[in-house]
Amino acid sequence: MLAHSSPDIKERALAAPLTVYTSGTPATPARLRSLLVDVRLRGFAYCPGFVHEEALGIAAPVRAGKGEVIAALSVIVPNEAAGRAVVPVVRTAARGLSRVLGG
Repeated sequence: MLAHSSPDIKERALAAPLTVYTSGTPATPARLRSLLVDVRLRGFAYCPGFVHEEALGIAAPVRAGKGEVIAALSVIVPNEAAGRAVVPVVRTAARGLSRVLGG
């Protein structure tokens, strides 16, 4: 959601203290900013070990009528190579929800 938010919201989030959960957590504003750019370019978030070493978060945007992002569909799977196979499923499901919402 943050990757698709307004610049003002992004800057407020980047200015706030960032919580470090694991060694993989993007814990600096520069790293998080770079990650947000990647999310927008790829069309999904891929977060291996960001909150828990053994968890992989994957999320894709859900869009409404004018293309604005109104939600995200996300899953948590084991943080292992096979988890990457879930990315197309999450993206397809998010696109399906977006179509139903007119996005």
